[in-house]
Amino acid sequence: MFRKDVATFVRVYDFMSQIVDYADVDLEKRSIFLRLLERLIRTDNFSADIEVSDLALVGIKQIDTGTHDISLGERAGLSGMKAAGSGATRDPKMVAFAEVIERLNDLFGDEDFTAGQKESFLEALLRTLLDNDTLVTQAAANSAKQFLESPDLNDAVVAAVADNQGSHNKMADYFFTDSPGVSELVASVGTLVHLHAKEEAA
Repeated sequence: MFRKDVATFVRVYDFMSQIVDYADVDLEKRSIFLRLLERLIRTDNFSADIEVSDLALVGIKQIDTGTHDISLGERAGLSGMKAAGSGATRDPKMVAFAEVIERLNDLFGDEDFTAGQKESFLEALLRTLLDNDTLVTQAAANSAKQFLESPDLNDAVVAAVADNQGSHNKMADYFFTDSPGVSELVASVGTLVHLHAKEEAA
């Protein structure tokens, strides 16, 4: 947010100072200082170079999503500039969650799984991994970069996926049995669906 506010101030001041003579030496000094500071605190100054010379494009997946109406609706005038520094922060956990969903969309598209199925898969996987004490301890004691380099991470994710798959398959198989408990379970699930649907419709 600080980096964003600094950049916003510099842009707004550069624009407005061409229209209004503020006659304020301190304000001009501040704009110069922030302009130089903004160059130093850009996020790309903290990212290591990524070697891509060995990457090769081996395939492209195209998905036909049909035709869409891209009209802009009713014509409306331009909205005015908002107050500088009035932006809001986003929950980093939700941002990371959305990035994983987007990655799943890139890999599988919409023809294989619905959005709800992808989200429920990721939520179940996340809960299983957070039950792994070793993984949670490593995450709490290290930076994100160090944690992603953990030799235990890959094995833990693969194991969690396998465990969840086995559990889900076992529970799913139960619905196809002649057990008298199936009808009771269906009724319980139906009650839950009804409560959620009514709440969303309210």
